[in-house]
Amino acid sequence: MMNTILSKEEKNIKTLEKFLLSVLIIFVILIVIIISGLANRSSGKNFERTAGGYYYSVNVEQQPFKWKIGHNDSVAYFKENNNNGTSLDRFRRDVNQISLQKVKLISSLLYLLIIVGSFLFLKKKKVRIPKGALIFIILLGGFAFFKSIVTFVDLDSSINSAKYYYLLLTK
Repeated sequence: MMNTILSKEEKNIKTLEKFLLSVLIIFVILIVIIISGLANRSSGKNFERTAGGYYYSVNVEQQPFKWKIGHNDSVAYFKENNNNGTSLDRFRRDVNQISLQKVKLISSLLYLLIIVGSFLFLKKKKVRIPKGALIFIILLGGFAFFKSIVTFVDLDSSINSAKYYYLLLTK
């Protein structure tokens, strides 16, 4: 009787270890894919980015820099000068932030999904999870949830800021 209980616990531990290792490998692969997708789309003379419906392209080939900014189907062209340089730079930074925060939000939500999915999978397999591991899983899930909310708020702030600078520049 004792050997049967011990072997079930050993099987549960082995299953848990294999599952957590596979989740870790998947998570590392996702991080590598996300990081490789963040490469800035630029050639030697042009920098451009599209995010959240906003767009910018900067031609740094000659002074003053030539900008093309847009929102959805609306496009405006500028030559950078003392009056608009700061606003154009802020618009560029906000569009870059939107792009980065979208990736962060997706990765945070994916992380939360992996944690919840792992927990549900282990419960479905009736694997006995030690209290310490359960607390750790709950903390990881809480962190992922918190990070998702913070990133969503930051994303909303960047979208509003890009909207402000776009309207400031085009009006």
